[in-house]
Amino acid sequence: MSERTKSLTLYASKCVAAAGIVFLLAELLGHAEVAWCLVSAVLVLSPDSREAVPLTLGRVGANLVGGACSLVGLLSGLPDVAAICLTYVATIAACAAVGLTASSRVALAAVTILMLQHRPDVPLWRSVLERLVAVVLGCAVALLVTVAFDRRLPPLRADKP
Repeated sequence: MSERTKSLTLYASKCVAAAGIVFLLAELLGHAEVAWCLVSAVLVLSPDSREAVPLTLGRVGANLVGGACSLVGLLSGLPDVAAICLTYVATIAACAAVGLTASSRVALAAVTILMLQHRPDVPLWRSVLERLVAVVLGCAVALLVTVAFDRRLPPLRADKP
């Protein structure tokens, strides 16, 4: 099997494993809404196994930046288009400030997930909280899958006196 085929098979396996875990958690927790969790998980997963763990950690961090910026944007009280546009700019700036520019696309996806699709029958705070939990859970699942599949973390060593 070629290196490319192995890499694609590994990536597909990670995506399938993440989807399985998300659906299992949804079933166990009695929550049928899995879309944003799945979107977050597959955005965080990386097809490049050489740098899978660092890329995943960067993308998780970017999701957290996007979540924080989204919260501020939603609380701003601005019309949707203004709030989203300003939150995009703030998210890009925040990612650059903390060294996550390469992962800013994932942060912007989190902003979009968190700031759109509000259901009028659900209070805004609850809707945002549910989406935020879904994004964080999707990131956690992706990180778990990445570590399970790409066991390339450096060994932990005790500090020498």
